[in-house]
Amino acid sequence: MRQRFRTLLLTLVLSAAVAAGCATSGGRSAKEAVQARIEAWRADMLTMDYDAIMVHYSEDFENAEGLGKNQYHGYLMRFKEYMSAMQIDLSTAEITIDGGTATANAIEITVPSGPYVMDMTLRNESGTWLIYRSKVPY
Repeated sequence: MRQRFRTLLLTLVLSAAVAAGCATSGGRSAKEAVQARIEAWRADMLTMDYDAIMVHYSEDFENAEGLGKNQYHGYLMRFKEYMSAMQIDLSTAEITIDGGTATANAIEITVPSGPYVMDMTLRNESGTWLIYRSKVPY
């Protein structure tokens, strides 16, 4: 009887832990959550809604040129007309998860001056994946 009670208690505790884990990740894997973040970022980039774009970035964001989140927002605003013809292809993106960090490599961005490949690093911040670093090799 005691063993059955322990088994039942352990089952209830594990079930609660699994349910809590699903609730915090929306029932998605880390890779699916990162993919969803990148797709939402892409949609906002293509509509050029710069306030919505910045929601995808960590407060600690820094790009390869050393621009922080607020500076990067200003940078994007300066090139609004130039970016109106931008295309972003996520089909070649390779997503890798390593604990609370994810990398998305080979995001293809095409602007009037030509194609570029962007790499970004995302970080899980309190259950939300946010862009933490980005690099566009020129």
